[in-house]
Amino acid sequence: MKAGLTVSKYMAASAIELLTNPKLIQEAWEEHNKYVAEFGYKETVPPEVKVPSFEDLYGIKPEAVREQRDNSKRGRPLDRGLPLWLAKT
Repeated sequence: MKAGLTVSKYMAASAIELLTNPKLIQEAWEEHNKYVAEFGYKETVPPEVKVPSFEDLYGIKPEAVREQRDNSKRGRPLDRGLPLWLAKT
């Protein structure tokens, strides 16, 4: 936990530094563009890979989540094995 807190402080300090010093952002973009010009850019995910839909991931349609949330508010039990984090409002 201490490491996470320390890292978050460094990240916040970096964000403040970038927001208060726009020259750093300009230099970073210049470095990035130079790298891309030299080595090119390659998509990390091939175009033939299908992005999974909600139904692919959870086996139900998104509308079912709303129905299940409404039912859980009325005291009815959740069905279809819906993950609890999806059932909470």
